[in-house]
Amino acid sequence: MKKKIFALLTALCMTAAVLPAVFADGEEGDLTIGSTQEHCSCVTLCTEDNKNPDCPVCSAEGADLSACKGEPVQPVLLGAPKAVEVEINEINFPDPKFREYVEQFDTDGDKDTLSVAELNSVTKIDVSYQGISDLTGIEHFTTLKTLYCYNNQLTSLDVSKNTALTTLWCENNNLTELKVSNNTKLTSLYCRSNNLTKLDVSQNTALKTLDCANNQLRE
Repeated sequence: MKKKIFALLTALCMTAAVLPAVFADGEEGDLTIGSTQEHCSCVTLCTEDNKNPDCPVCSAEGADLSACKGEPVQPVLLGAPKAVEVEINEINFPDPKFREYVEQFDTDGDKDTLSVAELNSVTKIDVSYQGISDLTGIEHFTTLKTLYCYNNQLTSLDVSKNTALTTLWCENNNLTELKVSNNTKLTSLYCRSNNLTKLDVSQNTALKTLDCANNQLRE
């Protein structure tokens, strides 16, 4: 009887030793049983000039600093993908005129792709008077500080990923939606002569100049 009990205990110990390796095994970035998650619980705002070294999100190389604003955010898996190059095609840049404009930023001879370095080198975009109706793709330029897109045919504009943005001129379009709540560095916003019915600038604490005349604002 003692031999049977000893054999049973030995088998159980061997099984327990194997389980963690099996359950934790998975492709990098995939959520599998036993995989590890990182939580960002920053207590200070993460910026390019002031990265919180205790935050696993904003202190990571190539981190999206908009993910950490001094408060807990959603869990991020270890091995999350870093910023990658962006193909210049109609999927990433649907508007043909905007797509043609961004080709100038491809300076390494590869006319089909913008590298991370090329994307990060862009701090100003001026596409005024271009007849552009869609600025999808603007989100890839995360170091963008100045955006001039006035006198076009835009109906919506989302610059929530462009967290370095300080100046935005988007007047004389057909905008019914403008998302700037994530742009805490924004100091100048010119959005007059559009079709906006609401505009939330409550989070734009650095804002010094706001021109939103000739809209249909109710709130």
